[in-house]
Amino acid sequence: MDIDNLDWGPDEVQVLMADADKAVAEQRFADAEPLLTRAIELLKTPQGTLDPDLANCLQKLSEVYCALDDFGKAAPIFERLLNLGEKMLGKHDPDMIVISYRLATAYELLAERTKPAPCTRVQYKTRKTGWVQAIHSPNGFETVMPDGWSAGPDRLPASA
Repeated sequence: MDIDNLDWGPDEVQVLMADADKAVAEQRFADAEPLLTRAIELLKTPQGTLDPDLANCLQKLSEVYCALDDFGKAAPIFERLLNLGEKMLGKHDPDMIVISYRLATAYELLAERTKPAPCTRVQYKTRKTGWVQAIHSPNGFETVMPDGWSAGPDRLPASA
């Protein structure tokens, strides 16, 4: 659906939000994103707004990004929602705790996706070659022999 070229009435935001809710209920998260983004654009004002519909759209959009595993897009939306919520509800409102938790979770999941996978280095002694280092990475084992020779995953020497 080309939402930019439709002739909308005064309830455009409500229609967009209802269509986005339907898409989310049907787990069509990618379809919900442009609907919510358009609704947010319509709710923008030059002087800013404390509109509950804007907060609702931001909340739904952040959840859509989380469902799409796009935490890089979700985190700034949570930040915006947190800022808006503090102005509307106050810093100590229980809803602010939930939004703060979701923001922290988005950052944590984003960090997990962007950091390299850990490698483990193990030294062990074999009867024939002496000390050997085995490096375990997500791609498998690589064994480095003392003289620089390398054995692949299927050629690991037996440990003592």
